[in-house]
Amino acid sequence: MARIVNGRLVDVPDSGMYGDDLIDALKPGPGRRIVMGSGIKVETVKRGVKYSADQLNGRGGKPIMVKEMPDRTKG
Repeated sequence: MARIVNGRLVDVPDSGMYGDDLIDALKPGPGRRIVMGSGIKVETVKRGVKYSADQLNGRGGKPIMVKEMPDRTKG
């Protein structure tokens, strides 16, 4: 299943996709991170974690929003 993510067409298989592949497909710039979510709730995409098709779809089967955002970690 193909999905537009952050203005780019990303091929997401029905079996799901690893966070590494999502991050590599979006190619975030320095100081940016990839997040996914629907509505107010957003979650950082983690490398090495496999996201199932259910996690990549929200209510009613609509694809969730995956985009980049500034990295605001303290350290």
